[in-house]
Amino acid sequence: MLERDSGFTRVYGDKARIGLIVPGPNTVAETEFWQMAPSGVTIHTARLPFYHYADDPLEEMEAFLPSAAISLKAAGVDLVVFSCGASSAREEVGVDDDSPMDQIRDITDAPVVDASGALARELRRLCLERVGLITPYPQDVHQEEKEFLERRGFTVSQEARCMLDADQEKMIGMRRVPPDMLIEAALPMAPDVNGYALGCTDMPTMAAIMEIETRTGKPALSMTLAMWREACRVLELDAA
Repeated sequence: MLERDSGFTRVYGDKARIGLIVPGPNTVAETEFWQMAPSGVTIHTARLPFYHYADDPLEEMEAFLPSAAISLKAAGVDLVVFSCGASSAREEVGVDDDSPMDQIRDITDAPVVDASGALARELRRLCLERVGLITPYPQDVHQEEKEFLERRGFTVSQEARCMLDADQEKMIGMRRVPPDMLIEAALPMAPDVNGYALGCTDMPTMAAIMEIETRTGKPALSMTLAMWREACRVLELDAA
């Protein structure tokens, strides 16, 4: 069991305090974490500035990771979740000594869960080797997520990008993708996959997951749900 504040009883977060780092435009991960959090678990969010007009918005955003981590260390969180699928898919966790996850871990001295890594690890726990990948990303970011999974031994046999408008090409507006759009993308994939991977933590997925599973009989996993389950395992909490 992880150590808690010694000598003190927490009024809030007596079971665990979870720190959540999100890109500034992301409003979904925090909302869905609170929906899943049981009594005694609190969520504390740090937001990263995201300049979608920059040459490399993700690199610009990652420059603010140290200050976000410092703010969560001050909050006394027991674990940190780095909730950016696009950023975490670009890093080889544990290989690159200066990866976002390593930076956060060094500053907070707390366990770190990353979006893309959690998705891959949870897919492995569910024994889902042949997956349908659904994202709201621009083509290049979608491809990076696909290759991230393939490097970890998964076969992405079907894929779809759920795009509403040009905002998503600038990595904003993913929160507007409706659950029905995810369901419609998933159903034709069913004969060729043994499960679904729903990428992007700023894409609402909770309502879609149950419907996809009910109508296809196959597991569906989002990044947000994967992050939550992994965080609960590390903190020895009951997961949703």
